[in-house]
Amino acid sequence: MGQEIQLKLNNNNVSPTVEKVGDGNLQGFTATDLTGAANELKNTLTQLDSDLDSEIATRQTYVRPNLLDNWYFVYGKTINNDYSSNGTFPVNQRGQRSYSSSGYTFDRWYSDVNVSINNTGDTVTITNNNNSGAWFRQVLGNVPKETIVGAAFVTAYSGTCILTMQEKGGGYQTVFSKTLSEVGVVSASGQATASNQYNFGFYLSAGASVTFKAMKLEIGSGQTLAHQENGVWVLNEIPNYWEELAKCQRYFLNLSSYERNGGSLQACIGQVYCFDTGAAMIQIPTPVTMAKAPTTIALNGSVVIIASTTKYKQVSNATPTAITKNSNHIYLTINCDLVKGDTGYFQSTDGFTISADL
Repeated sequence: MGQEIQLKLNNNNVSPTVEKVGDGNLQGFTATDLTGAANELKNTLTQLDSDLDSEIATRQTYVRPNLLDNWYFVYGKTINNDYSSNGTFPVNQRGQRSYSSSGYTFDRWYSDVNVSINNTGDTVTITNNNNSGAWFRQVLGNVPKETIVGAAFVTAYSGTCILTMQEKGGGYQTVFSKTLSEVGVVSASGQATASNQYNFGFYLSAGASVTFKAMKLEIGSGQTLAHQENGVWVLNEIPNYWEELAKCQRYFLNLSSYERNGGSLQACIGQVYCFDTGAAMIQIPTPVTMAKAPTTIALNGSVVIIASTTKYKQVSNATPTAITKNSNHIYLTINCDLVKGDTGYFQSTDGFTISADL
């Protein structure tokens, strides 16, 4: 008959007691053999326990809030798998897939002269075509005077590319600065001490280029943008598109006209009151509170004012003479051919944009 051997382990101490079950015997087994088998079993169980603890720690990675807006650049990927132009990252109210001149590009991100920005696939690529260094940056106000860490998920780069955070104006304090030397998640940290606004992003030397998926700025000394699983970097979170859009609309708002059945229709977007002959106030609701009173109103196409007492009035290329805001409205004052006391509503053939960018 066969034989069954039982090894009894005394807690964590390997001192096996051998019991023979049935009528077999232990021919061919030595105490050394049995002790070695027990030690091997203990080591295996210890390693499994350590691996389990590591996996739990990885899955429960603490994620701190991101101080950036619109930080996710994986085009066509949204939290609800909406692949249409409405709900696609990054938030891009200006509507272009690529930008090649200075100014704001994707919402909240500013580029310097001759920085070419392209968003294709699951990354964004920035190339500096200038003869000198240039920024791709987000301007932040009211940064806490704390230790700040910045991170970027970089997939490719060439030339000198620096991940940096620097005071905007004042003493131009550099919080941190790190030259890229590898792909993957690159991070750096430093102490913010100034009360001024800050620039955060990439500074590229002439001809340099960098491709990346996401960026993060947070309070702390270690990045929580991503972690590694089997040697592969994985983002810790994917943002909600509509939350990011609302954040961006505090700084830039595109009030567009709309189309139906292939025909262009005018969008009615505000109320009009003529408080004096030749001057009118327009009240426009906003989906969020603007970060500050808008500084730029770009009226695309002709602006139409329909007044209740004077019927149809049209104002072309109207420039606001004053702009103010409250919690959920902005107020524009424009010069127009209306009579005091006229009321109506405001609409635009091609929509217009409102900017309160920093």
